[in-house]
Amino acid sequence: FLALSHFFASRPHYNTRVFLAGQSYAGRYIPPLATKLMENRSFVRLEGILLGNPTIAPEIEWCHHPRMLLIEGIISAEEYARVNAEAKDCVRLVHECKLLRETLDPSTQETYQDTCDRARRKLFTELLGPAIRAGRHTSNLDKEYVPSEDDPVVKKVRCTKLMAAKTTDEQVESFMNSETVQRFLEVDSVWQHRSWDVYYKFACDIPRSYHHFLPDLLHSGLRVLVYAGDRDLICNWVGNLASVMALPWKGGSTLRRSAPAVYR
Repeated sequence: FLALSHFFASRPHYNTRVFLAGQSYAGRYIPPLATKLMENRSFVRLEGILLGNPTIAPEIEWCHHPRMLLIEGIISAEEYARVNAEAKDCVRLVHECKLLRETLDPSTQETYQDTCDRARRKLFTELLGPAIRAGRHTSNLDKEYVPSEDDPVVKKVRCTKLMAAKTTDEQVESFMNSETVQRFLEVDSVWQHRSWDVYYKFACDIPRSYHHFLPDLLHSGLRVLVYAGDRDLICNWVGNLASVMALPWKGGSTLRRSAPAVYR
């Protein structure tokens, strides 16, 4: 919030029609950021948000991982029943994590962290594990999976296939750390695509839902676009569609009655 406010205060010529856009984990910080801008009547001229393959509502989206695995032929119909049972257990942990967060006190802190971590581990080992074991990349099923050398959860899911050395992540990292970009953004720290230290500090956030921010944003007149490609497993289109259809807002019933249209 402060960074955006500073950016547009120092560069007012960009403060015309502002849209916040992001993908994947951005589903967790763009909705609350947009809410804060609206609630504080910010001078930032926010017109809408765009969320690509976002993770917004794990209690809804994670239920649909088994179906996505089945659609892609990664698991068989026989395996589906087992994975679907694991998904239900995972969502049960998500709900437990939510209840513990809402009633959090020092005596339940350890239980809260353990429950959220169990949900996160089950997501990776049971719901994403079949794809990883098949050598499929969980963010792009057309790519081979790169085994992690850092995350002990993912390391438990055996995979031996490797990918080319020069990845898109490395190219983005080079771009973000270029002198021109850092000078424009007025930053001097090294940008990292992934920091496991930060990841583990936010581990309890992974099962958390940000679904409840969207109805108020829609009711305020803000434009909201949720879009999804069909090659992402971890934030897949099946779960995204379900979470959008489940939104409790005044246009929800009309949306649910509308027929799907082919986009070309």
